[in-house]
Amino acid sequence: MLLSKDSCRNTPRILSTVLLILFTICCSLSAIQAVKIRGVDQSKAYLYERKGDHWTCLDGSAEILYEAINDDYCDCNDGSDEPGTSACPDNLFYCENEGHIPTYISSSRVNDGICEPECCDGSDEYGGLVQCSNVCDAAGKAYRQKMKELADLHAMGAQTKQEYIEHGKKLRSEREANLEKLQIELLAAKQRVDERKDLKHDHNPNYHDMAVKAAVSGYDEFVNERDEYRIFKDEVCNEEEEECDDHYENAGEAHSLNGSGRIHLQTHRIIPNNYMITVLDVGTDP
Repeated sequence: MLLSKDSCRNTPRILSTVLLILFTICCSLSAIQAVKIRGVDQSKAYLYERKGDHWTCLDGSAEILYEAINDDYCDCNDGSDEPGTSACPDNLFYCENEGHIPTYISSSRVNDGICEPECCDGSDEYGGLVQCSNVCDAAGKAYRQKMKELADLHAMGAQTKQEYIEHGKKLRSEREANLEKLQIELLAAKQRVDERKDLKHDHNPNYHDMAVKAAVSGYDEFVNERDEYRIFKDEVCNEEEEECDDHYENAGEAHSLNGSGRIHLQTHRIIPNNYMITVLDVGTDP
């Protein structure tokens, strides 16, 4: 392939540009490597970038030689010149812990002869008093496995909770539908009771229609059972010294009048702080 004269003329210029870019990248990488300071998080490494022979404390309290950083002598009031030693009190040492979770430990624990579990990479013990192995890979693997198990457990719990919610919604829907049905049946039963009450009121004792007499007799039995229940409820409430209306409720089971004309009322005690479902069955006696 033949190159044009213009292309040949531009080739040196293109090569120069490429070389300049590569040189800039290399210088940047070198600067980054040079800024890596022991005990400092890489996100804060720019604070220790070398810009000359001297470096200014982060609080501005002093200007020291750049080589005085991490020389095991506290020059700055804020201790910022000793991020990687125990020279300055109340400092924090950054453990990179590659493969696990990075963390900070107190600078007083640096080079104290103890392998700190928080510093799984052993970077806190570089003074030679003790050799600390880098166990971050194993620690990170165990930690991630534990977190996975916890996440699975939480997911299972959330699923079980949702199942209970759906089951509760279904039960509530069913019971609301049943309650509506019972309310309709109760209203019908009350209407029949009112009819028997009117029949008794208008009944002529000298009139001997057996069906009417049976209906009136059934109504009388219903009233007697209801009154007996009220007496029983009052007695129990007086003994327990509690409000009757808070703990007791009439729960009736009314049957349609048949040939005998009987109306039955069954009463139930509702235990305080407990639930009771009362079923109303409107039908005929066997």
